[in-house]
Amino acid sequence: MRCFVTGASGFIGSHIVREWLARGHQVKGLVRPGADVRGLVGLEFERVTGDILDHQLMKRELIGCDWCFHVAASYRLWMRHYAPNWTLQETFAALEKITGVPAPRHQVPYWLALMWAGISEAFARFTGKAPQATLAGVRMARHKMWFDPNKAVRELGLPQTPPEQAFADAVAWFRANGYVRP
Repeated sequence: MRCFVTGASGFIGSHIVREWLARGHQVKGLVRPGADVRGLVGLEFERVTGDILDHQLMKRELIGCDWCFHVAASYRLWMRHYAPNWTLQETFAALEKITGVPAPRHQVPYWLALMWAGISEAFARFTGKAPQATLAGVRMARHKMWFDPNKAVRELGLPQTPPEQAFADAVAWFRANGYVRP
């Protein structure tokens, strides 16, 4: 099979490229100009340099591909204009309504979370078990992050499920598959 991977130089993308090559597939990987490609060193794949927003490039390069793994992403922590998304409090409130499990009522101070993450990572080095919290995770949680699906809706016709329904579906799936108690 012939695979096309967007975001090939990223963490997930480079692993997808590596995995499909190991399974004997032909791989084309989209890499932005100037991207850090250290994760792709030594891999024999067809590199396509360009931007995912270049529609002509995408149409041309996808010809002959059986699969496309779209894992390109922009992890910007700040934008001048953004539409506000749900806050964590709104998410917890919706989950409380769906599950009947009370939402957290207290916020842990940042310095305490950061300290706990450091301790947790230190213990993880000795035990070999995953830490309960990570320094990177705590640092990322300090920033507002959002997702704007408007372009996917507009250009691809991507359907959008209201958050309450998406949470209800997810909770039902986790319960049905034994991940949480009913």
